[in-house]
Formats: sequence, C-alpha cells, structure tokens
Amino acid sequence: MPNPLVPTLIIVAFLAGLFVLMWLGWRKRSRRDGGITLNSVIPGNLTELASADAFYVASTRPGAPLERLALNGLSFRARARITVNAEGVLLEARGGAPVFFAPDTVYGAQTATWTIDRVVERDGLIVLAWRAPEQDVDSYIRVIDQGDHANILAAIKKIAAAPTPTPTESEISA
Repeated sequence: MPNPLVPTLIIVAFLAGLFVLMWLGWRKRSRRDGGITLNSVIPGNLTELASADAFYVASTRPGAPLERLALNGLSFRARARITVNAEGVLLEARGGAPVFFAPDTVYGAQTATWTIDRVVERDGLIVLAWRAPEQDVDSYIRVIDQGDHANILAAIKKIAAAPTPTPTESEISA
C-alpha cells in the first residue's frame, strides 16, 4: 500500500504557493491603486433625490471591466447604501468608510450586465462613472430592489457633470 503522505504534502505545498501568489498579487494591486483619492468628507444638509439598498460590486478603469481596482474602502464586494443627493452621490459600503462623489466628479451613469466576478440579468448593474484626481473610475453597483434601479440611475444622470469634451487634433494644433 503506497504512502499517502507524499502526495498530500505536495498538494498542500502547491495550495500554499497559490495563496502566497494571490496575496502578493493583491498587495501589488493595492500599492498600485492606493494613490487614487476617495472623498470621505460628507457635506451637511443633503437634499436626497433617491436612495436604495444595494451591493457594491467593484471599481474598474473605464473600458476594462475585468480589471478590479483596489481602492481604499472600495476594494471588496459588500452590501451598501447608495444615496443620490443634489449635492452628490453617497456610497456607504459595509466594512469601509462612506465615499462621497461630488457632482463635478460624477460624469455619467449607465447600465451593465457584467463586470469582474459578477454577471446579472441584462442591465442589472449601475455603472457610476466618476473622476478621481489621478484617473477616471467606473464603480459597479447592484441595486437590491429593482424598483429603485431606474430612480437611482435617473438621479445620478440628473446630477452628473457634463463630460469634458476631448479636443480634436485640429483644435490642439490651431
């Protein structure tokens, strides 16, 4: 009868190696994205337009929905409360500090069906497009009560700043 200890040790060593590699990868990602500034200062006297219980799903670079950003306070999927106010969007994800997006940093909202580690029914996610001083970010939110989905989306679009037009080559050289 063969000794099961050797294969068991090989499997344990392999799994331990995988966990170490995952930890190193996450640490590198956290260092890379740690400089992205999130606003946790919430102004007083907010005028609520819409609010809902939700799941915070992920934040990514625009156009790269499979590349998660490790933002301080928004690194992991969590239950959340999203409140859209005339003064901005407040996202309170469980386990993290509340994040406030002022209207001049929010430049759009749209729907999505998938992002990193989450696929839902057609247009089941809300993509909050916002601008940090360092780069643009898309944050994906899944509203729990789908009756609130359209209200949240419309409220975000209402307060979103108009996108800054990208100058054409002829405008730059003129």
